[in-house]
Amino acid sequence: MNPRIQAIVNRVEGPTVLDLGAVQHDAAASASENWLHDHLVRQFQRVIGVDILAEDIQRLNGQGYEMVQADVERMELGMTADTVVAGELIEHLSNPGRMLDRAHEHLRDDGRMVLSTPNPWAFVHLRRHLHNGLQVNAEHTAWFAPTVLRQLLDRHGFDVVDITGVTPSRGGLSLTRAVEHLGIEPFGYTTWVITAEKQ
Repeated sequence: MNPRIQAIVNRVEGPTVLDLGAVQHDAAASASENWLHDHLVRQFQRVIGVDILAEDIQRLNGQGYEMVQADVERMELGMTADTVVAGELIEHLSNPGRMLDRAHEHLRDDGRMVLSTPNPWAFVHLRRHLHNGLQVNAEHTAWFAPTVLRQLLDRHGFDVVDITGVTPSRGGLSLTRAVEHLGIEPFGYTTWVITAEKQ
């Protein structure tokens, strides 16, 4: 399993999970082994996917998934979950604080949020910049570092429990060992996975 997906799944508590941005760009992602939503469905009793992409939501509902079409910055689903997951989503949003407020409202009192986002300090980005120019997803609106994520989550009613760096399963092992040897691990991580509890 992809290390980022494994790190997220390991931090989720059920039985009910709300997966924000579940489509992952296109319903065709459902055929990929790296589709986070399917891994959540395999592990937990009830997983509701939320995304703004109406046609893709309809297609995935037709495949047997439980999906809701909604804007994660404005959603009012009339339900609560044990965990809200937002994998590689926060960097796409115009107003991430609004998404966190909506997630907070959709969590049970002892619920938790698990989110992931690219690491802006990763060596892979520097390497791309030096060789091909910085490659940034055209849909991204921001980069998020751990200190910023702590501040943002705190402002919107969450206590950060854990921030973990994740390295890719392929091509990253030698780099991981090198940065660990040099004592600069954060530069080897490609992704941050954050666990936060509802205040």
